[in-house]
Amino acid sequence: MTGKLLQFAACLATLACGTSEPTIELLVTTDRYSYVLVDGEAEVQVTVENVGERGVALSGCPAPPFTVIEQWVDGSWHELGSLGIICRALDTHTIALHPGSRFEYTVSIWMQGKHRLRVLAGVDSEYPSAVALSNEFMVA
Repeated sequence: MTGKLLQFAACLATLACGTSEPTIELLVTTDRYSYVLVDGEAEVQVTVENVGERGVALSGCPAPPFTVIEQWVDGSWHELGSLGIICRALDTHTIALHPGSRFEYTVSIWMQGKHRLRVLAGVDSEYPSAVALSNEFMVA
């Protein structure tokens, strides 16, 4: 039951823009809700699932998707680091995520505390227009 509630609590990214086109809907989840640092890092398995009705582009460099790692500090979320964003203009790679499909990847977290991920996506691979938040997770 707790897993279902936490999965439901993971944010769906939507972008309506006042049109009648289908919205972008992504579910971003981690494989667990608690991790332990081993040799200075915790490996977090992330799944991005397209639960909407339209295809979505996940882009990133050197590999997709654009991901921002956030940490809860003193009552608010702060950016800890990012993946797939630095060399975006140089050599961006894109994955088409069709409705009902999933993409899995791994993120390394190197600081203890409460974390979440922001995944950027869009219909156009050059201009991410939606942000999906993962469930929150702890690293000890």
